[in-house]
Amino acid sequence: MFVVSDHLAILTLLLKIRHLFYRLTPGPSGRSPFPLGISARLPNFADIIVAIMKLHILLLTASAAYLGAQSVRQPNVEFDMMTWVEVKRAIHEEGKINVIVYNGGTEQRGPQNVNGGHNLMARETARAIAMKLGNVIVAPVMPFSVNEASADLPGTIGLTGELFAAVNEQVTEQLIKSGFKNVFLMGDHGGGAEGAQQDRKEA
Repeated sequence: MFVVSDHLAILTLLLKIRHLFYRLTPGPSGRSPFPLGISARLPNFADIIVAIMKLHILLLTASAAYLGAQSVRQPNVEFDMMTWVEVKRAIHEEGKINVIVYNGGTEQRGPQNVNGGHNLMARETARAIAMKLGNVIVAPVMPFSVNEASADLPGTIGLTGELFAAVNEQVTEQLIKSGFKNVFLMGDHGGGAEGAQQDRKEA
């Protein structure tokens, strides 16, 4: 099965071949670098190349559309995978007035896990909650938590507690302005959970 990169490689090759044969086609002088009789068939060959190129352009477009469709899971409850029209419809027509802001985190992990493990778990957990409740949208996962980077264990991108709280507060305000009635701050580990808890108390 071809992927987008395969089609791009083929198109590039066909363009080079087409360019070569058009350069070798006889000009106004009628002189051709090919033996007698071959040059008369060049226009037909070039037409075939053009037809093949058009086919691959069509396949490339179809592949891109397929990949785009596959990247959005249905039903779509993820804020960052929606258009503004879909968000507005979800809030005002489908009753999805609740939104989850899940705090993940980027911190050193390994060798068995990746540094963004908390973000991956957060996205799936929030989606599972939204699917179960039916009236919830999932905001983009907050990828940073209260933490501190280390040269000995590189992999952490941390925020101070004050900045973490301020970001969550600002995001909450923005979501309320967008039309959501309830914003749920969540976290799956120490730094993120404690910061979210503090924001809930202040709210």
